[in-house]
Amino acid sequence: MQLPPVLPGRVCGECSVCCVEMEIDDPELSKPDYQPCVHLMTGRGCAIQDRKPRTCRTWFCGWRFLHLSDAVRPDRCGVMLAPEPGATPGFEKGGLRVVLVDGDRHGLLNDELLDFLARCVTGGVPIFLSYGNGRFAKRALINEPARPAIAAGDKPLLVETLCGLLDAMAEAVNAEIAAATR
Repeated sequence: MQLPPVLPGRVCGECSVCCVEMEIDDPELSKPDYQPCVHLMTGRGCAIQDRKPRTCRTWFCGWRFLHLSDAVRPDRCGVMLAPEPGATPGFEKGGLRVVLVDGDRHGLLNDELLDFLARCVTGGVPIFLSYGNGRFAKRALINEPARPAIAAGDKPLLVETLCGLLDAMAEAVNAEIAAATR
């Protein structure tokens, strides 16, 4: 998948959220999601910056190519927008996945993020919300459940809808974990 070009001057800076939150399955580097990359140096970034694997050189979060303020940089707002390649039934465009940093729902209270998600849903861009990790990871398409709150311009209801989706995914994950440990 070819991502849109990075906005001029848009660099990761001190943000290293993708180095922790994302799974990487590349011949040059493999790591599970929600675990820091072995090359991540706390507060200093990548130890192999000059020779990063192809995956790390060519992938970047939505903040780097979307017209969002610095306040929505993943390490600042607690949400990473991950590009979702491929077709989603009923949609013409690729979408985005909302990844909560450390699973913290506070990131969902960011007004700019909520406005952006509303524009995406209204514009027919598939938006997924993710929960869990590894084999228990879940994702839910928010477009239909969020449409009434977005149509009403009701941000508290939109947050409530997103939290309800997270709760449903958490319940499903807990049931799967319980079944796997029997």
